[in-house]
Order: sequence, then structure tokens, then C-alpha cells
Amino acid sequence: MSPIQIIILVTIALIIIKTLQKYRQQAITVREFFLWTVFWLIVAVLFIFPDATQTAANWAGIGRGVDLIIYLALIFLFSALFFILVRLERLEKDVTKIVRKRALEE
Repeated sequence: MSPIQIIILVTIALIIIKTLQKYRQQAITVREFFLWTVFWLIVAVLFIFPDATQTAANWAGIGRGVDLIIYLALIFLFSALFFILVRLERLEKDVTKIVRKRALEE
């Protein structure tokens, strides 16, 4: 195992511990804890077995494993951005309703 793999795996372990702390503080839900833990465990496995991405990329018809990771990361980031924007718009509408109601009460 190379030094960078050790550094990354220790970092991932610290992130998972921090996620567990957030769950115990009830800052995140069980679902969020599970999803983040699974995500970081997958990242750890990919760092331990880097050839797995190449095998998956070949199966998907993509030339290199790193290209597959980049494509998946972009899909994930853009979908997360979309859901964040939808939630933000809903929150803005809710705040507007609350402000209007308060203004009419006064």
C-alpha cells in the first residue's frame, strides 16, 4: 500500500468518525448517516483496489477508470445542485408566505 493510499484511508476514517459524531448529535438523520458512510466506504474501496474502476469503465464502454469517476461525480454534483436549488426555491416561497402573514397581522 502506497503512502498516499494510507493518508487517504486515514482521512476517510476521520470523515466517517466525524459523520458518526454528527449523527449522535442529531445533526443528521439515520438516512444521511447511512448514505455518507456508504459513500466514503466506496471511496475507500476504490483507493484500496484502483483497478476496479478500470474494470467498471471497460464494462461501461469508457476508456479509463478515472473518466468513469469524473462522469459519475459530475452527474452526482449536478443532481445535488438541482435538488438544492429546488429546496431553496421552496424555502423562499415559505419565507415569503410567513412574512406576508406577519405583515397582515400587524
